[in-house]
Amino acid sequence: MSVDLLASDVTYRIPVNRVKFRRNERSAITWRPYTDAIIVALPAFCVQGSEVWLSRTTLIYFHIVELHVPDRVLRQFGLLQHIPINVETIRRVTSQGQPDEDWTHFHAPHIERWGQRLQAIIDQQPIIGDDPVQATSIYMEWYWQITRR
Repeated sequence: MSVDLLASDVTYRIPVNRVKFRRNERSAITWRPYTDAIIVALPAFCVQGSEVWLSRTTLIYFHIVELHVPDRVLRQFGLLQHIPINVETIRRVTSQGQPDEDWTHFHAPHIERWGQRLQAIIDQQPIIGDDPVQATSIYMEWYWQITRR
């Protein structure tokens, strides 16, 4: 079955979903990785480029640059979640009033970083310790301290 969604169809639901998510109790969230069965069932275009799923890199679309920080969602990949490193700040720019801007030149450092994406695969080893229960407890304690409620 194919479903075509317009950005407007999804975007209007974001505030409602955030409210619902914030109302959840800790016990209501099930942390589990994407299973092989789920990944195998995905259409080919969904797994194309999967080698960069674990790359801490930049995603670039004309004047928009976002960081891809998979070390914040390691459990989705079946890995032990550790406290992630801080996310660096990227200067936000608008294309408004800049019709002649050469975005290739403007974002050259980010484009170079994207070019190095396969060398930026995150460390998949637990950095808290060898005990997964202890590591998960340490992570969850940190998570609940920094999470908006």
